[in-house]
Amino acid sequence: LLFILLLSTFCLQASSQKSLPPKLPKAVQESLAMAGDNKAELEKVIRHYAKEPEKLKAAYWLVENMRWHKRDYIDIVPDPEFLKVFNLADSLYYNLVKGKTIKDIKAKATKESINSIKKVIRPIIAKSSFNEPQILYVEEEKPTDLNAVKAQFLIDHIDNAFAMRQTSPHVKKLNATDFFNYLLSYRTIDGQYFRYSGKDFNRFFAKYLGEFATNSFKEHAIRYNLTVGDLRNILGNYPFIERAGFEELFFNKRSFDCFDISNYAAIALNACGFPVDVEFNTVYQMLQGKHSMCRPPASLGKWDRFSPESGSPGIMPKLRNIFKMTGEMNVLKIHFAAQKNTPYFLKAPNETIPYNLSDPCIEDVTSQVLKTVELQLPFNEATQNNLCYLATFNSAT
Repeated sequence: LLFILLLSTFCLQASSQKSLPPKLPKAVQESLAMAGDNKAELEKVIRHYAKEPEKLKAAYWLVENMRWHKRDYIDIVPDPEFLKVFNLADSLYYNLVKGKTIKDIKAKATKESINSIKKVIRPIIAKSSFNEPQILYVEEEKPTDLNAVKAQFLIDHIDNAFAMRQTSPHVKKLNATDFFNYLLSYRTIDGQYFRYSGKDFNRFFAKYLGEFATNSFKEHAIRYNLTVGDLRNILGNYPFIERAGFEELFFNKRSFDCFDISNYAAIALNACGFPVDVEFNTVYQMLQGKHSMCRPPASLGKWDRFSPESGSPGIMPKLRNIFKMTGEMNVLKIHFAAQKNTPYFLKAPNETIPYNLSDPCIEDVTSQVLKTVELQLPFNEATQNNLCYLATFNSAT
């Protein structure tokens, strides 16, 4: 009889664990319907947090908004032998800089020791015949994250975000909306695929960034810059054609631009309890193209934007006058969640949107960093469009 009772209890518990919450939000139901073969993975996450209301809200928010993010790959599997060498470099470098101040890390003696590590690691890489990372592509239309992201990735990421909520003084100050926007966003730039969740980024970077009580926000960003720069000095040029999903950050001559740099920095700093977003300006008046940068949330103070790896956040004393600079225009913040007040949602059904403004997850934050004014311009053309634009140009060919 005892055995039967225990078995019945186990079956009831198992049944409870397998059941979804009775009323899923409509947007979550829609996302699950779009997930295809990956639906079961997303349902695992929802079941996992069924009895943790705050984390369940976080899971809902992620599942609801994963539909807006497309990826180039389903999965990446690097050569295990390559990972061994990378981990060796990480271990040697950390043992060198552990407990050191920024001044000590920049000191001549430390740089000489870094060169000694480089003389060990670079020959190993040069003599090794690593296999290219195994990439699982999709031949049809690019999938969304709904079709690819696995349950354990999301669970690890959510758990790490809430751990930072408990331990980081910066994250504790965020309201619920900012907490979701900064700590739960596991990427901002579409196309790229990270093998690592926030938990993995934290495991790697937290040891380098220092304790919260030890340094200022700015000093942590400087430590991030030093870590990336020193490991690139040790590891040298990227040995592959394909992307590895994390390790390429620490090599020279990989196919990166300012958006990659900002994206990696934002994921790493957020995962370690130092919230920053990714922003970009659509064009410069006097320079070529657009540029991406990072900025801490406005709720934590009047922080200025900064370029990761080469700069660090500082206090923005006042709004800049566009005419006294290089003429950057329209600063846009990239969110993980869809932003309803964007051209993507405001346009007419058959209306074309300029490429830079076609992302459903952007927010115009120009007025937070530049002086802006309202203009009223006459427009007498008959059109079925809902939107019109002031165009910007540059001389790039």
